[in-house]
Amino acid sequence: MQRPAPMGRKRAGVLLLTLASAAPAACGGVERAPAEVAGAVREVSAAGEAGAREDPRASYFLELARRELYRARVQARVGDAEGARGWAARAGADAEVARMMAIETATRGAAQRTEDQAEELSRAIDGSRGAAR
Repeated sequence: MQRPAPMGRKRAGVLLLTLASAAPAACGGVERAPAEVAGAVREVSAAGEAGAREDPRASYFLELARRELYRARVQARVGDAEGARGWAARAGADAEVARMMAIETATRGAAQRTEDQAEELSRAIDGSRGAAR
């Protein structure tokens, strides 16, 4: 059995240099997710933290934003940066609607509780005036 001739040092160096220069070029076609996708992730997270999961109206938009975010990630994965940006923009907008609806619901609830407490105080004051006469 004949053994293959050993590769010369110079030839091995050229091969190594060729492989090293080709590796970044091969990876250059894989584009990372656009910054808009990361922004949409933050928007969806903020909507959830604002209580959008618990509010029936807001939860619809939150779920819509999650689906759009999934599509944005898929588009980024296949290298369609423009498609990823478009889906990310939609996801961010729907997440913002969900967040604002959740905030509105919480604010209305707080305002109603404050109004109820004011009414209760008013009745208590009126009742104590009538008893003092």
